[in-house]
Amino acid sequence: MPRSSELRILADENINADVVRPLKKTVGDIAYAKKGLKNGELFKLLVESSRILVTHDGDFADQNKYPAHKTQGVVLIKIDPALDETILKALTGLFHKLPLEDFENKLVVLDVDGFTVE
Repeated sequence: MPRSSELRILADENINADVVRPLKKTVGDIAYAKKGLKNGELFKLLVESSRILVTHDGDFADQNKYPAHKTQGVVLIKIDPALDETILKALTGLFHKLPLEDFENKLVVLDVDGFTVE
C-alpha cells in the first residue's frame, strides 16, 4: 500500500472538489490543475510536476498524443454515472490497493468494477 506521503496527485479541473477534499485527508498531496488549461499544457505540467493525473478526460487514453510512459501515471475515471461518492470510493480503493510503482509510466483505467493497468 502506498504511503500518503509518496502519492503526489494532480487533479484535472473536471474532478469535483467534493471528491478532492476528502481524498486529501487520505492521500495528502493533491494539487488542482489550473482551470482552462488545454490538454497539451496539462500534459506538460503533468510531466514537469512528477504527479499522477486523475481525470475524466478520455483524451488522455490516447497514448500517441499523451504517452503515460513519460509521466508518473494517469488515472482515467470511466465511472458512469459519475457520482462523487462512487468516484471517491473507487479512487480511495485504488490508491490503497495499487503500489506507487505500479502507477509509474502507466495508464490506469478506473471503473465501478475495479481498474486495469495499461
